[in-house]
Amino acid sequence: MEYVILKMKPPTHRPQIALLLAINKVKVSEEQRKASIDTHEPLLSFALSCGMYSSPAVRIYTAKGVKEELLEAQREFIQASVGLSSKGKLLVPKMLHCYAKSLVEDSNLGVWISKYLPPHQAAFVEQCISQRSRQSLLSSRSCGILPFDSRFRYLFLPDNNNNNSCV
Repeated sequence: MEYVILKMKPPTHRPQIALLLAINKVKVSEEQRKASIDTHEPLLSFALSCGMYSSPAVRIYTAKGVKEELLEAQREFIQASVGLSSKGKLLVPKMLHCYAKSLVEDSNLGVWISKYLPPHQAAFVEQCISQRSRQSLLSSRSCGILPFDSRFRYLFLPDNNNNNSCV
């Protein structure tokens, strides 16, 4: 589904997937081709949970508002997964870093991430980045990359659009 219907590229944060796809040539049926989207949509990275700790939360998407819902999933993933070390270094999950590499340079990653944070957190992140850049010009990277955690976990978010409670 990910690589045929949704036209996703094998994730660089999980190189074993690219290897499996290369070994097992995927044959696409005409029916699958008709059901697939026309172009690759990078935001789909935040929509698919593969049941691992580093995966985004499981959500329900609607056809009517899918673009906005994907942007919301991206924002929520960034807010839930980015952190700061005790030394003020930005800690970024590998999945997010791989996604962001196509959008922004490493030197601007913190500023890009802060756009998705609440104002008080964004200001704190930018302050830490500013202090780190003044303190250490020897640091090759302004952020630490958190490895992909493949432990099993499905995270389900409450449905905010549905006001009905299940009993």
